[in-house]
Amino acid sequence: DLGAGTGVWPSLCADNGVGRVMAYDRNPYHKAYYGEHGNQTVKYILDDFTEGIKGKYHVVSSIEVFEHIPDTALLPFLETVAKQCYWFLFSSTPHTAGSDEDWGHINIKSSEAWQMLFEAHGFNFRKDLRAPTAWTMLFESTRTK
Repeated sequence: DLGAGTGVWPSLCADNGVGRVMAYDRNPYHKAYYGEHGNQTVKYILDDFTEGIKGKYHVVSSIEVFEHIPDTALLPFLETVAKQCYWFLFSSTPHTAGSDEDWGHINIKSSEAWQMLFEAHGFNFRKDLRAPTAWTMLFESTRTK
């Protein structure tokens, strides 16, 4: 899980039998919270995932994170991660409001724009999932063998 925060998704996966779960986040307070409350089988990595992740994964997820990251960091990362996963579960708020910058929302795109961006960098759109947010999408890598 990229931008795992306090680890809700990683814990949910590990608690439900997923064998290898990794969480990436930059915030040391999130990691500390996870250390006290999260499923300890999850490997929590304190790092900037846009600089790269190690290994190959069946599924990579990022829920409500990419709106906080500029395209200059995201585009090279998408090119790389397309070679490291089969599926990408993605959600990023398409909404804009006067307080977006207060929340750190510096990269708001419509769902259609996110879909085009993923498709330009090694993924095929497979379906709208509508959960955990109404704008969650599932992508399949075209570059993983």
